[in-house]
Amino acid sequence: MDATLRKIIAELNAAAAQHDAGQEDRLDRWRVLEPDAGEFLWFLAQSAGARIIVEIGTSRGVSTLWLADAARAVGGHVLSLDTDAEAQAHARRRVACSWQTTPCPTPRRSPRCTTFSSGSRA
Repeated sequence: MDATLRKIIAELNAAAAQHDAGQEDRLDRWRVLEPDAGEFLWFLAQSAGARIIVEIGTSRGVSTLWLADAARAVGGHVLSLDTDAEAQAHARRRVACSWQTTPCPTPRRSPRCTTFSSGSRA
């Protein structure tokens, strides 16, 4: 994983810690993967050679970034689903930002992109 992607993940973790510190109700907290768990997930996905990864629960996109980087290494892709439209929109922006140096003309087929699908039909 490159330094830019690690920096984005660290920024998301820091933002989540700051956000969650002000939330008494645990349901209002962001559900963000801790760095050690992210590295382990990345290792498992890459070791398995996972080319098609389905993630249920995008939250803010931290786990999506770990999974997308592992999938990219083997020419795969990630489909991430979440019922929280606001969280998914945030994750979509962060994932797009993380791949800015590598253009993605075809999101559903490119190993560099994460395909998102919200659970709602608006």
